[in-house]
Amino acid sequence: MFAYKGVLHAGKYVSKKNVLNNNIKYTKIKIVQLKNRQRKLHHEIHRLELRVKHMIEEQNQPFLL
Repeated sequence: MFAYKGVLHAGKYVSKKNVLNNNIKYTKIKIVQLKNRQRKLHHEIHRLELRVKHMIEEQNQPFLL
């Protein structure tokens, strides 16, 4: 019996180095996705704040008949 420094993945042995490299790769992809989502949400929040500001300004305008 030989000692194998690896992990069983999908029924076959994969080296720990490969597993770590894959985890790093997927984690980096996830970071990019979350940053994009964060930027999108920040933009949406800003847009909604402006909308509320305009609605409040409109509410404070005297009605012209």
